[in-house]
Amino acid sequence: MVEVVQCVPNFSEGRRQEVVDALVAACRGPGVREQVLENRVTEAFLAATGQAGTGAGGAGEASAPSFAHMALGAFIDALAAGTAAPGGGTASALAGAMAAGLIAMVARLSQGKRFAEVAGEMARVAREADVRRSRLLDLADADSAAFDRVMAAYKLPKDTDAEKAARAAAIAGALMGAARVPLDVARTAIELVPLAAAVAERGNPASASDAAVAAHLIQTAVLGALLNVEINAGSLVRLGVPEAARAAEEFRGAAADLRGRLQGTLPPVLAAAEAHIRGPEAPAGR
Repeated sequence: MVEVVQCVPNFSEGRRQEVVDALVAACRGPGVREQVLENRVTEAFLAATGQAGTGAGGAGEASAPSFAHMALGAFIDALAAGTAAPGGGTASALAGAMAAGLIAMVARLSQGKRFAEVAGEMARVAREADVRRSRLLDLADADSAAFDRVMAAYKLPKDTDAEKAARAAAIAGALMGAARVPLDVARTAIELVPLAAAVAERGNPASASDAAVAAHLIQTAVLGALLNVEINAGSLVRLGVPEAARAAEEFRGAAADLRGRLQGTLPPVLAAAEAHIRGPEAPAGR
C-alpha cells in the first residue's frame, strides 16, 4: 500500500482542480490507497480515484482525515492558516477532549493501596472520560465538516428563483447542522464535570493541578462551543425564514440551559482542586 502524506496545501476556500488532477495522476496504481493528510483536498482526491467513502456528511461523501490523527504542530499550523476551518468550534471540542484526557490521567494515577477505597470509582471515571474523549475528537472533525457544508451552501447558484429557493434551503439546513455540532460539544463536555469533581475531590492530591486544568478546559470547551451555537443561531435568524428563526430560538434556549448548568456545577470542582493545591492552611498566628 502506498501512503502519500502532506503533499499538497490546504485549499479550504476552493480547490485548485489542476493540482488535484496532477496528484491523482501521479499516485494512481493497483492497490493504491492514498491518504492525503490535508483537510480540504482529501474529498476531491478520493472522489477522483473512485474511493469515496462515508464521511461526516453521510453516504457517498469522502472520509476526511481526522484531527485526532494529526500531529499537534500540524493542527496548530492549520488553526493559524488563513482558512476559516478548523476554527474555534474545533478548538473547543479539542479543549474538551484534553479535559477528558487529564481526568482519565488523574483517575489512573489514583490507584494502588493508597487509594484502595476509591480505586473502583477511579477506574469507572477513567473509562467514562475515555468515552467522552473519543466523542469529542469525533465532534472536532464534525465541526469542521459542518462549517464546510455552510460555505458550500453559500456558493450554490442563485440566478433563478428555483436556484435561490434551493440555495436558501441548503443554507438553512447547513447552519442548523453547524449549530447542532457545537451544542453536542457543549453537552458532551459538561458531562465531564462530575468526573472532574471525582478526581478533584477524591483523586490523587499530587495531581490536583491537573484536575484544576481539566476543569478550566471544560469551561473553555463549553463556553467556546456555545459561542459557536450563538453565531450560527444569529445567521439563522438573519435568513428571515420562520422555520429557521424557530430553530435558532431552540438552539439559544438549549445553550442558555447548558451555560447555567456549567455555572452551577463547575466552581465547586475548581475549589476542591485548588484546596489540594494550596494544602492545609497554616494555623493563624497569635
